[in-house]
Amino acid sequence: MTKFLSATLIFLLCSGFLGSQRWDEKYGITNEELNSIEVIPKLLVALNSGNRKDVINAAEDIEEFGKKASSYFGDLVKVASSDECAKNGYVFIALINSAMTIYNGDNENDLELLLYLGISHPNDSARNTAYRYLSKTKIHSQRLIDSLESLSKNEPNANARKLIINALSNVKFSKANKELKTSKTKFYKNNIEINNVVVEHNYYAIAVIIGNMNYASSKKSVPNVDFAINDAKAIKDILVNVKGYRDGNIIYLENATQADIVSTFGNKDNHQGKLFNWVRPESDVFVYYSGHGAPSLKDGSGYILPVDADPSTVELNGYPLNTLYQNIGKLQAKSITIVIDSCFSGSSQGGTITKNASSISLKPITMPKAEAGINVLAAANVGEVASWDTDAQHSLFTSYFIKALNGAADKRPYGNEDRQVDLAEVQKFVNLEVTYMARRNYGRDQNPQISGNPGFVFSSLKE
Repeated sequence: MTKFLSATLIFLLCSGFLGSQRWDEKYGITNEELNSIEVIPKLLVALNSGNRKDVINAAEDIEEFGKKASSYFGDLVKVASSDECAKNGYVFIALINSAMTIYNGDNENDLELLLYLGISHPNDSARNTAYRYLSKTKIHSQRLIDSLESLSKNEPNANARKLIINALSNVKFSKANKELKTSKTKFYKNNIEINNVVVEHNYYAIAVIIGNMNYASSKKSVPNVDFAINDAKAIKDILVNVKGYRDGNIIYLENATQADIVSTFGNKDNHQGKLFNWVRPESDVFVYYSGHGAPSLKDGSGYILPVDADPSTVELNGYPLNTLYQNIGKLQAKSITIVIDSCFSGSSQGGTITKNASSISLKPITMPKAEAGINVLAAANVGEVASWDTDAQHSLFTSYFIKALNGAADKRPYGNEDRQVDLAEVQKFVNLEVTYMARRNYGRDQNPQISGNPGFVFSSLKE
């Protein structure tokens, strides 16, 4: 018994339960001071002490102050860059958690360094922590992209690989958005004319709006779609301000990646994506896509082209039109309308999409049939190029679709002037005007393809 008590006493002394100095007392920190941000200079001494436990404790105490401690973000990154921290996963995790909690949007270079150190760390848990932050943080650099791409190819663990892919997708998206903001392309200015339409209220309506403009940043030699985001913003304005869709019921994506599109619509094996989960039986569903499409060189089927896709392997990284129509057809909704402002010829007004294969040599794509009860409006027929309306800064098809909704389609000779713009009237107006303007301005054929319920009403006009 005596030997047992002696051994227990020695253990307690060594463990700090008896007779040892508390870690914060070594740095002259009192309990009262820990409640004041004025204590941070003392915590920084502990942070730089090189003592593993003290560094962890100091980082956790700094984290408690949140954004109030943002000016010390660089100090945490500096410690995270040390050789000692590079060896110990627990220390790094404490530092990155603290740093990301207090980060307020400044010091992007330090943030990039911290996250790069995280994905380069030898400790699995430290890397996974960094991946999670990268999936939520608007930061990017080429070395982050290169490192994540390399890690995604070599990571044997499926869960870790999923974290890497999510992080990579977000970093690429952030990079594309940054380049988009500095682009010289003219941007949408709320100049659409929808002044003749009766404003509605549609509480249960759900929409997906995708504008894919910035393809050049993926370095796949794919031209940008100059007015795709203009188109997407215009359609969103109409749905919110005229059709009465709630902003929170619109899934709005600019420069959507393959992961973005799959998570929204599902895939061929699972149709229950975000759109499926949002829809009610009372919902009017409106899906709009403006961006590139691409044909399969193998079987001629059509694919929506995410901004991170390679047209030469579109079967692997594109999104099949067949899957889009089939999955949307499984929605239990009041009405469903799909507008595809894209072409699938392998060419575009901005240049060739599918390299080493001319539009003439490409197989005509096989357009899938939409499920019964779905209205489908496509900008061009198979093998044709979708044109732009440079004066309106929209695609030609979307420009005239908007004019149709504003009442032009209800006027004669296109409509019956009953102040209801229905699908049959939109079809006649868009087919005649888009076809004519494409031939007049560009000397090319563009024949929109529209099908569905002829009596479906898009808009009601004011008296």
